[in-house]
Amino acid sequence: MISKANNPRGYTLLEVMIAMVILSVGILATSKLQISFMQSNTKSITITEGSAQVQTKIEELINLPYASLANGNDIVQVGGDGRIYNFTWAVTPDSPFIGTSTIDVLVAWNDENQVARNVTYTFTKTDLYTGAEW
Repeated sequence: MISKANNPRGYTLLEVMIAMVILSVGILATSKLQISFMQSNTKSITITEGSAQVQTKIEELINLPYASLANGNDIVQVGGDGRIYNFTWAVTPDSPFIGTSTIDVLVAWNDENQVARNVTYTFTKTDLYTGAEW
């Protein structure tokens, strides 16, 4: 009679339990990683949305007449979740050259965890009519 302990055709209960523990640890690690990816994706979406809002505000400021540029602020509510973006812009006239203005646009908002986020862009606007006689 062949002993069951020496039977090479089957697995023992201990081997099956160890395999299940290893598989469970792998599945838990994968689910934790998936949650982390989802949080990172949400954060990226809000930063992208904030950057898009800054680009919209920059286009508005670019389309203003040069003489109308002034410091200011604005509040915009966008997105399906009603996220509020606070804009502040500072105009530095005749910087870096006479006839150009440097404009710094800052947008700030709170993400889904109520953590303050912001994006800043700097651009220059030229007065095309400075010194020209039309």
